[in-house]
Amino acid sequence: MTAVFVWISYWQYSSIKANIINEIKDQSMLLSIGMDEFMGYYKTAGVAFNNRILQNSDLLQNSSNLDYLLSNYTIHLAPQIKSVEILSPEGSLIGTSGNAPEIKLSDLYFGQKILGIGTLTESKLLPVGYKITENGKVIAILVMNVDLGSLLDKWAQSIHSIQDSLSLSVIRSDGIGIWASSKYVKPIEKLNAGYVKINGEYSWIEPMSLIETFSVAQISQWGLMALYYRYLIYFILVWCLLIIIIYLFYRQSTRYERQIHSLIADQNAKIEELTHQKHRFEILKSMYDSVILVENELLEAKDEDDILQGVCDRMTEIGLFDFVGIAIPNDKKILRYKFLSGNAKELVLTAQNEFPDDASVLYAADICFKTQRIFVLSEIQKFEPDGYEKIWIDKVYESQGWKDVIALPLFRNGSIYGILSATSKTENFFAGEIKALAEIFAKILGNTLENIDARKKLISQLFESQYLATHDPLTGLFNRIGIMERVDNVISRSKREKKYMAVGIIDIDDFKLVNDTYGHSAGDNLLIEFGRRLESLIRGEDLIGRIGGDEFVMVILVKSEEDIDILMKRFEISLSEPFKVGDESIYVKVSVGFTLYPEDNNEFDVLLRHADKALYVKKETKNRRNKFWGIYKSDDFV
Repeated sequence: MTAVFVWISYWQYSSIKANIINEIKDQSMLLSIGMDEFMGYYKTAGVAFNNRILQNSDLLQNSSNLDYLLSNYTIHLAPQIKSVEILSPEGSLIGTSGNAPEIKLSDLYFGQKILGIGTLTESKLLPVGYKITENGKVIAILVMNVDLGSLLDKWAQSIHSIQDSLSLSVIRSDGIGIWASSKYVKPIEKLNAGYVKINGEYSWIEPMSLIETFSVAQISQWGLMALYYRYLIYFILVWCLLIIIIYLFYRQSTRYERQIHSLIADQNAKIEELTHQKHRFEILKSMYDSVILVENELLEAKDEDDILQGVCDRMTEIGLFDFVGIAIPNDKKILRYKFLSGNAKELVLTAQNEFPDDASVLYAADICFKTQRIFVLSEIQKFEPDGYEKIWIDKVYESQGWKDVIALPLFRNGSIYGILSATSKTENFFAGEIKALAEIFAKILGNTLENIDARKKLISQLFESQYLATHDPLTGLFNRIGIMERVDNVISRSKREKKYMAVGIIDIDDFKLVNDTYGHSAGDNLLIEFGRRLESLIRGEDLIGRIGGDEFVMVILVKSEEDIDILMKRFEISLSEPFKVGDESIYVKVSVGFTLYPEDNNEFDVLLRHADKALYVKKETKNRRNKFWGIYKSDDFV
């Protein structure tokens, strides 16, 4: 009987020991799964940042731009990433997000992996390093400071609630401790997976290959031996209390069985939760990848309509949304979708065109537009739809089976520009991190639209400054600089076509009297009309400009002096028409001096002086001259 009881006790003890070991193994595997998922996310973040650096490799030499990029990119990664920094391959600091702790390259352990891990800091931040490579060579190291300490502490508390003697430690394969729930595990020369006895304690070692570390779950030797000694007391009292011992043994066995079933149920619940988290992680990763893709396109895009339609197309291409649209208000502040993509595109276009132009029908987008804040379906349902909105919901929402919707305001230069809407056939899809990421994306899109406006304004100012540098602001004709920049082309045409280049200076006789009599505003109007009449006389490739006051310059190609006479007679006919000055009509007379190149073979400045001499002669003889124009020929004038 004693032998049977001893065997039963030993078998029960072994069973309890095996169950505890399995519990240790399950806890280690759960941590391994969780850490792999999270570290996989940071590897994805590192790859995205690696691509960004390789596309803009000069950022590594521009610390201010790199610091700005790191500060902005922190919000695009994971909520657990509190700060980032860039180290050189030798360990010196290149750039930082500004709130990063000082990390030394020696604190990180990479082994043979692209991803390395440090040790938990006092602020419970775990530095995770990612090697940025180009052509197989490490050019920099991205360090992401991750808030995993609180996550591991919370997980350790759930272990303590199951078995007080159970503890957890995470150490690197080089023996350096990363984290421990209750006590530090001494460095071990070699870690092999499985159940072993280390430093007098029973341990289960589960490798985590992604980050090249091991989780070591422990139960003290005292925790196991206490069970054995408990049954040893039963052996001493077996002859006296055999029936009681058997009954107590049965009760004890049943209690552990219920506890094990409870543990199994808890583990299944945790696995289901991890599965759900993994699904959400995959969704977030897809959204994050789409944000990076669209952001890169936004940086390169120039046409506003192409940007907005491209955003809708890219967001539906990732397969997370059934419909994406951007609604723009008209002059009456009524929203209508202008840019849209997805399965319901044609239905939405047809439906919104069937409603009156002044009717608000888009429901979710209209509520977002009026309140100017983000909404999801659960929040929108608090608002009672009116008649048109009910028809819209039945015709579009219900027919498409949409279970959730998000509406985000797009702000442009401080004012609301439109509403970005997206729908899903999954209930409560737009919640938590997805909602936050969508809001960030809406801000990025708004900033892009503001950058387009700034770029257009800058280009306009640039063109305006270039125009004013070469044109007379009053008449719009070329100024002296504009004529000088283009005269070489006329000279080349003169040589190619074997014609004269005639340079003429035109001056309005007694123009000062116009200003004194009618005012400077009237004089300006006369100069503008005078410039138009001059411009109508010449061909498109010839030049007309105003070089000061009432003085104009003309650069044209002629075959002979007779061509000049013909042109000036046409000009004389044009001047016979009066100029409107206020309510009065006045007539003006002019004096014109020409010189012919290459007969007058000099620089352009000299040609202008010679033409001015011919003008001066005509101006001095204006009361007794036969014609108002003359041509410079050495010291003789015709």
